[in-house]
Amino acid sequence: MSGAKFSSSCFTDGSEFASYDLFAINIAAQMLGYVYGHNHTLNVNQDLGVKVAAPIGNLFGQLLFGWLADVLGRKRMCTSQVLI
Repeated sequence: MSGAKFSSSCFTDGSEFASYDLFAINIAAQMLGYVYGHNHTLNVNQDLGVKVAAPIGNLFGQLLFGWLADVLGRKRMCTSQVLI
């Protein structure tokens, strides 16, 4: 991977936790509904907004951390991702 170009490496670095985030968003949406929703549930639009924001944020995070890994080095970025 060290010789890979940005276009192929930006989607690989940072994706090790992607599936966890996407599976956990359903539970997080229920908890947000319990805390902030009317009658302890989010309405359809709020629920959809939370669930759509998760993969969009995942994509931007992969692009950002992939670029930073190219600039700063993969070892440093993988360590910082685990700490975050």
